[in-house]
Amino acid sequence: MDEEITLKKLRIAHFLITKKRLLKKIFFATFIIIDLLIWFYFFYHFTLYLIQSKEYQEMEKELGRLVNINYEKLHKSITPLMPEIIYSKAIPLGRGRYHLICLVKNPNQNWYARSLKYHFIWSKGESPSMTKFLLPNEEKFLIIFNHQINEPPLNLTCQIEEIEWQRLRQEKKYLLEVPKQFLIKNLKYLPAQGEEERDVTTFQFINSTIYNFWQINLIVLLYQGQEIVAIERTNLKEIFSQEEREVKIIWPSSFSFVSEIKVLPEINVFDPLSFMSSIFQQKKD
Repeated sequence: MDEEITLKKLRIAHFLITKKRLLKKIFFATFIIIDLLIWFYFFYHFTLYLIQSKEYQEMEKELGRLVNINYEKLHKSITPLMPEIIYSKAIPLGRGRYHLICLVKNPNQNWYARSLKYHFIWSKGESPSMTKFLLPNEEKFLIIFNHQINEPPLNLTCQIEEIEWQRLRQEKKYLLEVPKQFLIKNLKYLPAQGEEERDVTTFQFINSTIYNFWQINLIVLLYQGQEIVAIERTNLKEIFSQEEREVKIIWPSSFSFVSEIKVLPEINVFDPLSFMSSIFQQKKD
């Protein structure tokens, strides 16, 4: 038994002595590989740390921006602003009657007022309420015609209330271009030629759109310089695409001169009932 153990030891010792250089190479190669693995592990995690550190810094900045949100500005961007009142004016007609007018603007690009109520207030009274619509970015006159007031309406103001807002959908924005295609031609102011005649405004209204309308309202204004001295309304019923209409406005008063005439069409292009069906047109033809 001792001889066998001794023989095994001798063989092992002989192997170690004869393979000493090979074993050294294996040892050093293993050491180098382990060392390289350690360095690789270190550089990998260090690089990962740098990348994640930048992402963390960006996350901190984003979080800082969220914390510093201007909630007032955010609220304004998602809710409509009130219409802006530019000015109010009373136009005397005689015998205690006035046209009460107020120029307003919708400052919202993506909201329109399906309906709004307005009335006028002055130092000794107020008018009944009326209803209008207001398209996105539209300037419009809110008017009460021929209102009886016993005394001149001092400190006249217009009050807007009960607005029914509607957000404008992207696919409906093209309808805002429709009123821009209405044409006014040969606009004239003709003073009266005799005592029994009245001053007259005449023009041609052309519906150059592809649509037919049940009714288009027209507001006609006369200016002397920057001042509005007269305002009237008329409407065109059942007006078809490419149709031209002769329009005549008879003024109740005469004016020594008129520097400018404006014709303002009014139609709610977001109301389907404004448009005449093609079936009706075929029957009409």
